[in-house]
Amino acid sequence: MKYYLITYVLTTFFSFSGKVAEASVSDLLPGEWILRNNNVGIGIHDFAVTDSSVWILSYNEPYNDCCYRFDKSSNMLFESLSVSRNKNNIGEIAAYSNGKVYLTLEGFYELTFMSYNGISWLDAGKIISGVCSSHIITTLTFDPQGRLWYWLCGHLPYGRVITGSGDGTPEFSARSIFFASDNRVWMGGRLLVRSTIPYYETFRDSWDYWEFISPPEEIYGFTSIAEDTNGDMLFGSNISSSDFSIYGVARFDGENWSRYTTDDGLPSNTVYDIEVDEKGTIWVSTGKGISCYYKDRWINYRIIDNTYLDEALIEIDNDGVVWIGVGVSLFSFTYDEIVFVMKEEHVPRKISMSPACPNPFNPTTTIEFSIPSPSDVKLTVYSVSGQKVATLADGFMSAGKHTVVFDGSDLASGLYFYRIQAGGIIKTGKMMLVR
Repeated sequence: MKYYLITYVLTTFFSFSGKVAEASVSDLLPGEWILRNNNVGIGIHDFAVTDSSVWILSYNEPYNDCCYRFDKSSNMLFESLSVSRNKNNIGEIAAYSNGKVYLTLEGFYELTFMSYNGISWLDAGKIISGVCSSHIITTLTFDPQGRLWYWLCGHLPYGRVITGSGDGTPEFSARSIFFASDNRVWMGGRLLVRSTIPYYETFRDSWDYWEFISPPEEIYGFTSIAEDTNGDMLFGSNISSSDFSIYGVARFDGENWSRYTTDDGLPSNTVYDIEVDEKGTIWVSTGKGISCYYKDRWINYRIIDNTYLDEALIEIDNDGVVWIGVGVSLFSFTYDEIVFVMKEEHVPRKISMSPACPNPFNPTTTIEFSIPSPSDVKLTVYSVSGQKVATLADGFMSAGKHTVVFDGSDLASGLYFYRIQAGGIIKTGKMMLVR
């Protein structure tokens, strides 16, 4: 495997300041890139991953759209569905880890949902649009409970999101939907909105459940959304405007905004995708390759195996494998395994968090968690509106089991969320305070 590394940047992402230096092989991410297939149609334009497969949308011939299934275990690529663009276009695809897969077929003022049953594709329902002749849906995704969300177009600003239960959200045009660790929903397009209630509650066609987020004027367009291990939100855009310049990567910590741009070493300010893996590495796809924020530095990749990584798509599966789709090629990246020898007999193998007990509670409850190795741990509590109400732990802890007590004496009755961050992993739970 040939690697071509452009630069890395010694910088702290919070300040977006640092200098660009020449990089050596030792500065590569500690892992292995594998070219899984370099004959995926004639151009990948969307893909999604499950535990066993990678599902890829690509053009096959000048007049055909195809859905391919790449089997992870056999390393084989199969054509799963092919449609003539004289009749339909394959628009969006979304996959849930348990194997649930949906895609959309777009016709003239008509859209068909197709679901995969393990053998073939089945018609899962239609939408007849009285407004849009094409691009009826602009984004498609599953929430953490496996419900399908999508954006239904309309004359701006009359689009709306529909969940799997058929509920609607406000008039707004979205290109991306993201479910944050505090269970609120972020939607981005030219503007940015955030839900005021958790994703699993019932949404209606009312602004009562949404709030507009107002960034600095120079940060415009939100086509990519992710969340880092600190709980800060990350945004990127490939929307161009005569009034606004593309801004690179923006970070929002709930109060303050900061940016990382080409002035700081980013290969391009045009961002096509952002993902955060289980190690906490931030993966950014730009118009000039992929940039990775790893252990307080940025590493920029432009070419791997004679393939330019410009405008790549990024997905991360439940095993922590990073999948890259670009052009006609599918790559995977897997970190090197580090073997830890644990002397303690009861040290856990992974981070775990037990349900709060008692739950419901009044006014105190106990939260128990375990970590597999010594690490920095942060345990915070949020209200249903996303406001942080308590920090229960914030510091370095030894491996093993830990217990903390949450006292809600000064809080109102209601639903609260607790979130642990340790070793690049985030886990959340919920608890009910009842007076």
